[in-house]
Amino acid sequence: MAVTLDSLGQRYSLLPSEVMNRATTFDLQIADLAMSYQKMQQNKAHGIVPEVKEEVMLEAIKRVRGQ
Repeated sequence: MAVTLDSLGQRYSLLPSEVMNRATTFDLQIADLAMSYQKMQQNKAHGIVPEVKEEVMLEAIKRVRGQ
């Protein structure tokens, strides 16, 4: 939560207390999503790929193929 408050504060030039008073849950969800996406892009740039179990991948393939 502290990192999210800090991120929102930096983005909008607000103190954490101002973010707490003004931000809604929507703001927090968008900030969390944006930070996750940014982290994913950084990992991708450094060649770090997420670990996914084979069973999960096979199920996803079946769903895409409509099986």
